[in-house]
Amino acid sequence: MTTAICYTTKTGESYLAYETYKTVERAEAEVNTLNATKPARLWNGDKVDWTKVDKFFVVRQEHMD
Repeated sequence: MTTAICYTTKTGESYLAYETYKTVERAEAEVNTLNATKPARLWNGDKVDWTKVDKFFVVRQEHMD
């Protein structure tokens, strides 16, 4: 299982920011921190344009083999 960190733009579109193997609880804590602190860059170096990004959210993904 992976957890996806996604974001919604102010116009209502949703995009994948990155995937992680963190638990849903840890990913939600990370998302809460992102939304509260509004960093200019993510851990992977990707820039965050907060004039366009509304909020980050978590999506749990289960892979079928």
